[in-house]
Amino acid sequence: MNRLEATFKVVTPLFLGGANPDECAELREPAIKAALRFWYRAIDPDYRGHEARIFGGTGKGEGQAMFLLRARGVREGKTPWDRNRYACFDAAGPKNGVQYLCYSLTLGGNNRKAINAGGQIELILTFKQNPEPDDRRRIAAALWLFGHLGGLGSRSRRGLGTVSLWSYAIKNGGSWQELADLTPAHGASDALAWIQSFEKGCAKIKQWFPTAPSPDHTVLNSEARF
Repeated sequence: MNRLEATFKVVTPLFLGGANPDECAELREPAIKAALRFWYRAIDPDYRGHEARIFGGTGKGEGQAMFLLRARGVREGKTPWDRNRYACFDAAGPKNGVQYLCYSLTLGGNNRKAINAGGQIELILTFKQNPEPDDRRRIAAALWLFGHLGGLGSRSRRGLGTVSLWSYAIKNGGSWQELADLTPAHGASDALAWIQSFEKGCAKIKQWFPTAPSPDHTVLNSEARF
């Protein structure tokens, strides 16, 4: 079977849910697949015609995804949110800063736990058969966007839960040119090189999906700015 392996690094703490999020953060495959689905919808205007085949669905004639997803590496964490570590001050005194962005983690008696930054997550996508080139582009774009713009868990729109894609490749069954066409920006020599690589990746995705999605949900179209 074809096996795609992708390596991500945890950039900021992952405050994930689980059976008891105040005791332990748990990394689960369904949450990762949901994030990939989200980013795929953001770039393909025809996602309704392909999403169920790729990621699975519950409608008539739909079923399992075309791949089995497994995660390795860091799976659990018990680190609490440390407000004092991110305290901000200036000449006028204390400021909210990151504390404000993450206020809900300890709101109303919450004591959410996180998987620490610095760890590594490996995703393994196992395919029963080699997908068609168009579907390979859809999968590669979803992984790339997740690993450059996406996140997991609480406050992932506020800087937490960030993961970065460092590498992905086919380990069994040949190679995908689509992965070589959409290389990760992480590992660049400096910030400018990262931006140039990121913009090159965005341009490639626009080439793959030339028609902009309609803005009835979160999309990356001509109005998007970075």
